[in-house]
Amino acid sequence: KMLPVFLLAVLSSAYAVTINDPTDWTNAIDQLFRGTWTQGTVTAGSDLYARLSYYNAMPVGIHEYGNYWAFVVGSDGLNQFWTYAEAAARQYPNNDPRARKAFAAAVNTYNGVPNPDAFDENKIWLVSVLSKTRHDRLGAQGYPIMSPTWANLFALLSNPFNVCSWDANANADRVLGNYQVQFSGAVQGGITDVTQCTGCTLPGEFDCTATGSTCNQQFCTKSDELYNARGRGGINEVVRVADADNHATGWNAAQARAFFQIAFSCTYLFTGNGQSNNGQFDTGAEFLARGDLPVTQMGARFQLWPVIQFQPEEAAVPEKLNVHPKLAFGMRNRA
Repeated sequence: KMLPVFLLAVLSSAYAVTINDPTDWTNAIDQLFRGTWTQGTVTAGSDLYARLSYYNAMPVGIHEYGNYWAFVVGSDGLNQFWTYAEAAARQYPNNDPRARKAFAAAVNTYNGVPNPDAFDENKIWLVSVLSKTRHDRLGAQGYPIMSPTWANLFALLSNPFNVCSWDANANADRVLGNYQVQFSGAVQGGITDVTQCTGCTLPGEFDCTATGSTCNQQFCTKSDELYNARGRGGINEVVRVADADNHATGWNAAQARAFFQIAFSCTYLFTGNGQSNNGQFDTGAEFLARGDLPVTQMGARFQLWPVIQFQPEEAAVPEKLNVHPKLAFGMRNRA
């Protein structure tokens, strides 16, 4: 009587597999698109995190600018990636390039990225998969992969914290500065309603350049100031400016929201509840990871586009793009 149960367990294991290693996951999705994957649905282990993005050249880290704070999804997000990849590969089998485009469109639609069906074939499209264990060890002078709730962000900033940058020549992490940014209790309570604190009513207004933007002047002025600071010296300069202004203790909620926009790439849709939002509903857990650490030392990459026979093994210096902070598609924002 136990035989059917045993056979059921064997059959189930033949059609599902848990993957805990970044390279194993990227190899699996590559085989899925090529039509050679035979082990069924993949479940990502809890140590895995990922980001989909596109670039002009093969990047060192997961972020096109090498930003200190970059958005990633966790294992649940990777499982969603796999679901979309399975559907695309069924619709367009045997390494049909349209499957890869359909996969990118599905991921970006789910995450509320503008123009999700747009696909620039002249870019390099990558799914970067990270091991949290390796990430946290490699960037130990910085911060571990974390959930970007408002409470966590305020706790991070209010105590002395490092801003770091990966030194490729020395193959080591380098501390650029140690800072404190201490927003008042009133700011922490008033920042959660993005329209109330910035005046912006639509995602497209959030960079203050849209015609007829309703964003208030305090938000836009601070956003411009910090945007220029980032141009001078990256995220470190943005944080330094806030720290130097009496740790930003006198800033209001609109100015604080501008800080998170420029330093953390928190868009209009950022809710601070730990969940990514597509403008209609929360889509799943989101996290922050170092955008500058070398992917080759903490994970692996699947090259979605251009289609290649073998995965790249060495990283190159990226060109800087103005793209969506979480995934890839470009609207004129300040990510």
